[in-house]
Amino acid sequence: MKKELLLNNLQGGTVFDKNQFKVIVRMTNPSYSDFSINWLLEKLRRENQIASIGRGKYIKIPECNAKELYTYNHSYEYLEVEEKITDRYPLLEFQMWELIQFNEFLNHQIAKNIIVVEVENMLEDSVFDTLRE
Repeated sequence: MKKELLLNNLQGGTVFDKNQFKVIVRMTNPSYSDFSINWLLEKLRRENQIASIGRGKYIKIPECNAKELYTYNHSYEYLEVEEKITDRYPLLEFQMWELIQFNEFLNHQIAKNIIVVEVENMLEDSVFDTLRE
């Protein structure tokens, strides 16, 4: 089945459900089974051609609104803190972020970078003492 033909039958910005999607698919290809239609729906969702906006509700994503992949290069200080924690506690599960990363999304830029470190329960004091040293 030609996805382009199917996507042309879906109007951008209008909400549709699975039953309406089945009708559109079967107009193009009547021999499609329910399993194939479900597979196609999921494939279009994974390819960001359509988006789920609720339980059983979907919307066609306009081509001009395709989201770019977000990437961010961490600061030197962030990488230094991360290295100290992993060297000292190799089995520790933790996550980090820095507030300056939000500058890409804010009108009023954050001037001072604050690095946030979350660690496993009961190891906060040990990691804090290591970083304070």
